[in-house]
Amino acid sequence: MEPSEVEAPTSSAAARCWVKEVRELSYDIDDFLDELVYGLNATAASHKNLRGKIAKVREDRSRSRWVADETTRFKSRLEEAIQRHKRYNLDKLQNRQIRIDSNEPPIPPLYGVTVARLVGIDSSMEKLA
Repeated sequence: MEPSEVEAPTSSAAARCWVKEVRELSYDIDDFLDELVYGLNATAASHKNLRGKIAKVREDRSRSRWVADETTRFKSRLEEAIQRHKRYNLDKLQNRQIRIDSNEPPIPPLYGVTVARLVGIDSSMEKLA
């Protein structure tokens, strides 16, 4: 399930705010994972000589610290969101649900669009290769 598909009760502004907060957290975690995975692939090819290998050791230490810091920050944000969920009894709201509008524009239907006209990461990756 995509974060933008999350539904929330309409009876509480606090519930809508909480859903938005959790959605943003999920986007931030997704961005972090992308940066972690694609950043590792990009730097792997640049360390061929001794100076590059020494720089890589320093880089790995600082990167490990960055990963630890980001993980701690995400854990803290998640724990805060869970506490707010409990504090405001958001699980006890009505079952009537609607989709909360996000700031993202809706995805248009793809009827009649050829596959060649679609843009995605695959074509971008092929251009880089």
